[in-house]
Amino acid sequence: ERISLAFVDHIVLAEDSYAETYGKRKNVEIVRNYPRISWADSIASEQRNNKRPYTVVYAGSITEIRGLWEIIMAFNHFKSGTSEEVNLKLFGDFHPPGLREEAIKQVKEYGLEGTVVMPGYIPNDKLPAYLGECDVGMAIFHPNPHNLGNRSSANEPKPTFTTESFGTPPSP
Repeated sequence: ERISLAFVDHIVLAEDSYAETYGKRKNVEIVRNYPRISWADSIASEQRNNKRPYTVVYAGSITEIRGLWEIIMAFNHFKSGTSEEVNLKLFGDFHPPGLREEAIKQVKEYGLEGTVVMPGYIPNDKLPAYLGECDVGMAIFHPNPHNLGNRSSANEPKPTFTTESFGTPPSP
């Protein structure tokens, strides 16, 4: 890797923790993977606070490593413990192909049809309006080589920051 980097014009990093390794080079740029603060300003506070049903959200790539099964299971547990009307919205593309169908099957097994919505990918410029209609954001990541090792403390789940920027707190 060190030899290869000598031949590139520019290095783009997704977060600050990589700067420890590559930041001494003159051709390094850090592009942080966080939501734009201006998004939050586009949502009126009454839109965030005066709505029903109570809505739980996950926004991001929908995969097993990002906790798809745990999100559905946790939502089932949450729904069974309340008499309130609650929904789960999963915004994002499912990976690998076929995972969406498996998720629909799991939703049916839990009897959650009609309360779990999977609209797919939402363009970034439209996402604020959707997140503004939600009450709690979920982000569950399994340990894997990408978010473990010497950078583990820096690899925070980005969906947490995305939902928080719209006044939607992450789930505990």
